[in-house]
Amino acid sequence: MTLDKYLITNVLKTFKFYNGAKSLAFANSESHLIHDGLKILGYSNREYIEEIDDLKATYWEIQDISKEQVHLQEEETLLTNALNDAMNQREQKQSSDNEHVIAIRGEKQALLSKQQELSRRQDAIEAEGRNTIKIHQGLKAEKEHLGERNSTEVDKKIKSCLQELKTLKAQRDAILNEHVTVSATIKQKEALIKEAQQETSSESTAKQHSVSESNKKLSNNRVKQTKLRERLDNLLLQVGEYLLENQRDRDVRKCTKSHRRILKQVKTLKKSVEYHRKLGHR
Repeated sequence: MTLDKYLITNVLKTFKFYNGAKSLAFANSESHLIHDGLKILGYSNREYIEEIDDLKATYWEIQDISKEQVHLQEEETLLTNALNDAMNQREQKQSSDNEHVIAIRGEKQALLSKQQELSRRQDAIEAEGRNTIKIHQGLKAEKEHLGERNSTEVDKKIKSCLQELKTLKAQRDAILNEHVTVSATIKQKEALIKEAQQETSSESTAKQHSVSESNKKLSNNRVKQTKLRERLDNLLLQVGEYLLENQRDRDVRKCTKSHRRILKQVKTLKKSVEYHRKLGHR
């Protein structure tokens, strides 16, 4: 707000044609602009204030903060890379372990299928054996009924049944032995799966700890950077306020000669805020 506009608005307010609350709102809005403008003024002149006695200490403090910021930014890059590496290693390990366990489970499933097939074959052999025993029993009964006469053919059949039973028993025994081998192998696969899962759990815990530690360090780094930015903002604001208040000083004029436009804009805003507040409180 310019002086002319202030005078006109003041007359309007006197006759109740202007609401002072509107001026207070403008004052608050422009106060934020002044705050930002002063920081910009301080930032733009931060490299030139060493020659101003009152700002020498502030100059070196700003330099120290700038160096620390560079250090923290470099550290943040390293920590971010370390975090990404830890997360990638964790995911690769989990993927590798899952593939390993899946492969063992596949082998176990194949063995279970084989075990079921062996059971079906065993059932079939035992059924055939029971049927052969019935035939054998029938032939023995027939021989007892016929006696010694006409028994030659029956004897051949009885002998054939006994031979078949012997063959079926051998087949069943072979299947039972294979059953034992397959069952033992299944137990081995189950033990391998359990061992792999325990190892995966242990290594996953270690990898997760590494990820958590990297996250914690990165978080601490960013907290430090935030605090440094706040300190730097406050210092730059103080520098801007000093330059504005002492703009007639020879060293200040020399320092701000390249930024007179910013100085003028902030000065204009301060005057505008002053006018708005007068209109708002009268």
